[in-house]
Amino acid sequence: RIESREENGAWRVGATWKVVEGVSLYASYAKSFTPQFGSQIVLEVDGDGNLVRIGQAPPERGRNIEGGAKFDLPATRLSGMLSLYQLTRSNVLTSDPQFPMFSRVSGKQRSKGVELELHWRPEGGFGLDFAYSHIKGRYLEDSDIPRGTPLPNIPQHNVTLFGSYVVPSGPLANFGVNLGVLYNSNRYVYDWWAYPGQDPMMVLKDYTLVNGGLSYEFEGWRAQVNVNNIFDKRYYPDACCTTRVTPGEPRNWRLTLSRTF
Repeated sequence: RIESREENGAWRVGATWKVVEGVSLYASYAKSFTPQFGSQIVLEVDGDGNLVRIGQAPPERGRNIEGGAKFDLPATRLSGMLSLYQLTRSNVLTSDPQFPMFSRVSGKQRSKGVELELHWRPEGGFGLDFAYSHIKGRYLEDSDIPRGTPLPNIPQHNVTLFGSYVVPSGPLANFGVNLGVLYNSNRYVYDWWAYPGQDPMMVLKDYTLVNGGLSYEFEGWRAQVNVNNIFDKRYYPDACCTTRVTPGEPRNWRLTLSRTF
């Protein structure tokens, strides 16, 4: 027997204050509602562990509190933003360890953190982008996972740095080069399938990736080649458990040719 019931409601409110020219402060509060159509959960089993009743997964609900500062300083050609947030989610779905074809409701989770973005555009075709995030995600309520357990697959530290340069004039005009670096710190996964005496916490090690590319524009055409994971780093971006770990992509490249009309 399948049962389903849903109620909805989502809204957002925010405010921005211009402190001085080029610098603003902002704050926002939002509640979200996301139906999870097609996802079913087990509501009841019999004494032999067989399914008796299933139902539609309840909608995911969220509450986000965010505040920070945005700036754009033409004199320095520097722009960016700094934000702090706290996101609380309930009815988050994960795989059901007993019935793999169904999901389970993990209860309530909370993530809070700081994000920083910087963009520098000096003269001469050069650009530099930097981003850093610090995230602390934990389970608040769950029928199986202990309170305070880190949320799965979320790095506490994430850093990206991307630089690009396009030759502005001369024989190599419109020739471009770019280079990017990505760093993700350790991520944790709580394994429901852990054997007795085995630590249910699995750690995915941190990794650093380097990507790069070349481009050239001529008479409305643009040719570009990108190489990802230049140093062919072996890494694992996420996992659900010890039996299913996702390997990262090895070194790969892509060539594109486009035309602007």
